[in-house]
Amino acid sequence: MIRLLSLSIALVAICLAPSIQAQVVARVETPRNIDNGGYIIPMGERGVLRQSFLKKKEKNKPVFKTMHFDTDLKLVHSDSVIVERNMSFDDTISHNGIYYCILRDNRDNFTVVGYNPSTGHNSTVSGKFRKKASMRNLVMNDNYIVFSSTEKKLDRLGIINLNTGECRYTDMHFKDIRDQYIYILDNVIIDGKIHALVRFGADVVLMKLDFDGTFVGLPAILTANLTNHHILTASLSKAGGQYFVTGTYTDKERGDATKIAQGIYFGQFNGETFTFIKFYNFLDLKNFTQYMSEKGQEKIERNKEKAKKKGKTFSKEYYIASHDIVEQGDNYYYIGEAYFPTYSSIYTGRGFITQFAGFSYTHAFIVKFDREGNIIWDNCFPIKPKRLPFYVKRFINTLYTSNQVNALYVDDNKLIFKTFDASTGSIIKDRSEEAMETDVESEKVNKSKNADAEYWFGNNFLIFGDQQVKNDAEKSRREVYFINKLTVK
Repeated sequence: MIRLLSLSIALVAICLAPSIQAQVVARVETPRNIDNGGYIIPMGERGVLRQSFLKKKEKNKPVFKTMHFDTDLKLVHSDSVIVERNMSFDDTISHNGIYYCILRDNRDNFTVVGYNPSTGHNSTVSGKFRKKASMRNLVMNDNYIVFSSTEKKLDRLGIINLNTGECRYTDMHFKDIRDQYIYILDNVIIDGKIHALVRFGADVVLMKLDFDGTFVGLPAILTANLTNHHILTASLSKAGGQYFVTGTYTDKERGDATKIAQGIYFGQFNGETFTFIKFYNFLDLKNFTQYMSEKGQEKIERNKEKAKKKGKTFSKEYYIASHDIVEQGDNYYYIGEAYFPTYSSIYTGRGFITQFAGFSYTHAFIVKFDREGNIIWDNCFPIKPKRLPFYVKRFINTLYTSNQVNALYVDDNKLIFKTFDASTGSIIKDRSEEAMETDVESEKVNKSKNADAEYWFGNNFLIFGDQQVKNDAEKSRREVYFINKLTVK
């Protein structure tokens, strides 16, 4: 199984067009007082889902509503289910044309809502979860959702049976290693088995399990021969009978506990040991510091020279939001987004308190590898979204063709496009488009917030979020949750 992003022949035409124009060709709105805003799930040419909790309850319980729009944003189906109190949205996943949304409450309950576009109806299955446990790395097959979870510094693999709602756990323990130093980096389903990459101490092990949560065969310690590098994050895939993994690393001794990276790596292994693994310091990438000012870049180069004269390697640490590895032809792509936590001080009358204020992003970078782990090219570009999310968000959407790599993200009220030459990595198009307007000439968008973008299909994108719209002709204002279909010509 290899994680792939959708390719589109139409996209090639977009990127090669001499004149780029973007136009809102369809739009749908919901009054902001109807529901809580909602979640958007693109379904390609099958349309798009908008799911939300209604503000009006039934039988004193929340109502979770699914709205299915076609590619012209016309309503096709609508279905609702009543769920338990205090439920909130956790994550989504799709498999075999069914779209699943996982809801959780502040106790031990979860509900999986599955929407079938062919019938227009929701189905539900409920079960017990751990109220303070995380849920990440969702993957699934026909009957099971598999995820990684951390609870009270204990990592475990969770398996939800969609037929019964039963949730099983397999705890990760290693002799002589404290639980707080054990972390599931990634889990995927390959050849009918669950494959989990688990970091324990300074090492990483590959473990295989069946859908009962039972270990299959012996674990393979992949990093037994690594002495200086500690793997922090990992994205695992399989192609041509070989496993590939990429992510971030650090050389610090605290590598078993930190999330701050010094570089990236690319490796291949045969299920038992690494065939190769290559590490690249961030500052050894050709264009990694291009987001900095000239003075900042010059300072980095001076520090690198000073360290080199002393027989050392200068490095700069970053928090990195890593994307999954992507295969394109005979090559692989890695995308990372650099961010850092911000804090604010508030005076309470008795003194100042410091609190977390969200993550601020500096730049994104893309690296193209060949199958031997050699870097073909790398490039970076600044991203400074005004929105500071309180969770680690991946702002960048990437679309690949044999000739180009296309990256886009939403910044305030604009859609930012970057187009890279797939052979050289050079930026061949750099543009932005207004993406938040309505499709009525007499209307003006006063405010947009929580806006986001998703690639949809062909040359179409979805732009969605909250807006305050002013209609000059009617001399009115309205608060809405909007979805725009943006077509690029």
